[in-house]
Amino acid sequence: MLPSPEPMATAPGSWPALRRQPLPAARLLVCSGLGLVLLACSRTPGPPQVVAADGVLCDLSQRLAGGKLSVSCLLQPSDDPHEFRLSPQQKTQISGARLLLISGYDLTPALAGLPGAVAVSEQAVPQPPRLTPKDQHPSGDHDHDPASGHHHGGQDPHLWHNPRQAAAMAAVIAGQFSQLDPAAAEGIQQRSKAMAALLERLDAWNRVQFNALPRPWPPLASSHRAFASLAQAYDLDELPLVDATSTSETLRPDAFRQVIETLQAGSIPRLFAEQIPPAKTLQRISELSGVPIAAVPLTADGLAMGPEGPLSLMATLVRNTCTIVEGWGGRCDRQGGEALTQAWSRIN
Repeated sequence: MLPSPEPMATAPGSWPALRRQPLPAARLLVCSGLGLVLLACSRTPGPPQVVAADGVLCDLSQRLAGGKLSVSCLLQPSDDPHEFRLSPQQKTQISGARLLLISGYDLTPALAGLPGAVAVSEQAVPQPPRLTPKDQHPSGDHDHDPASGHHHGGQDPHLWHNPRQAAAMAAVIAGQFSQLDPAAAEGIQQRSKAMAALLERLDAWNRVQFNALPRPWPPLASSHRAFASLAQAYDLDELPLVDATSTSETLRPDAFRQVIETLQAGSIPRLFAEQIPPAKTLQRISELSGVPIAAVPLTADGLAMGPEGPLSLMATLVRNTCTIVEGWGGRCDRQGGEALTQAWSRIN
């Protein structure tokens, strides 16, 4: 494998710009004086190249690397990991890497069979929340295209919605990085411990936000079951209405009626979309049930988008919690959430 380009600072989920690494002046003089054309004289070896598949892995990886490894991100923020397909350029990107990190549990099916890929979530959480057929589709009856997304073999791949599981993912990545660059291992492990401490604080902050709401809590009515890890961590009930990210998903009349009746009987204050604008099926459910859709969507598959690009993982998780709590009529400690986000941004 040829030496890789020098990394440039990139936001999570973005494509790194590539440029040649300048030759040190002393080395240039030696090479010129000898008149030798040597690869060692033309370029110094760069740091190990790592490709992280999705936004969550990118944010964790870039912060853990601390500039000692070059981390590039495979998926663009607009890419759906469930339906992602590799382009020729992305295949080249992967072929030049020393390490490929994927989430696992079929979050990105197109990457699951790649040789040497490290499935971070599968190593971090060997026993994730299981999704039974009833759990996945409580409405029971809807048209379904087998080629569409959100099929995970009965296991929830969205593990980072539980902060403790996100910390386990960071620890797996830190272990891989420490093996790849032993000289940088001490700093990598320090950053991993800092992440774990902040994610533990997020877990405690989440509990305070939810426990301030009067019980019983309403079900978390979202498009599809992407929040099983969040629900398991905080004892929430899920009501996944329909896998709405694919146009092939359409509720049949009987199932549609059942969903409407469930919403009207359940004292549910908000529906939560996972995209803007909300899927047409969810909009129709909202119109017929009279249950409004929350103004801010929940981010299920990666990082939330901010005005200047993808937010960090911490900012995404804080925003999701506030969206749910405020959608249920509570008040979210946004100042405390911002403090967590700022502390996370200092890990690099």
